[in-house]
Amino acid sequence: QEYIPEVRIGDKRILVLGGKIIGAVLREPKDNNFLANLGQGGIARKTDITERENEMVTRLSKFLIKNGLHFVGLDVIGDYMTEINITCPTGIVHINQLNNTILEKEIVEYFRSLADVA
Repeated sequence: QEYIPEVRIGDKRILVLGGKIIGAVLREPKDNNFLANLGQGGIARKTDITERENEMVTRLSKFLIKNGLHFVGLDVIGDYMTEINITCPTGIVHINQLNNTILEKEIVEYFRSLADVA
């Protein structure tokens, strides 16, 4: 992966459920490091979604749903989407703690609604 200088600020994990953003967390590198992964010493910070990130999700959401990808984690550094994580969209615990939310409830309700339709 090409080095993106904005990684020094951190990378953002955006959770997308049913094509809509349900939460995000900024994973900030500790000290002068560029590793933002929380398992490698990164720090979870509250964050907002930018207009550009909203645009990315809007453009991607139809593709995700069409391909059965209802719950994903998107990683963004600066203006670049660096990953679409479909196997382990982590960040729920940190997003809940930072925003006083209970995302699990929303996720379970979404998938129950899909089961009711099927």
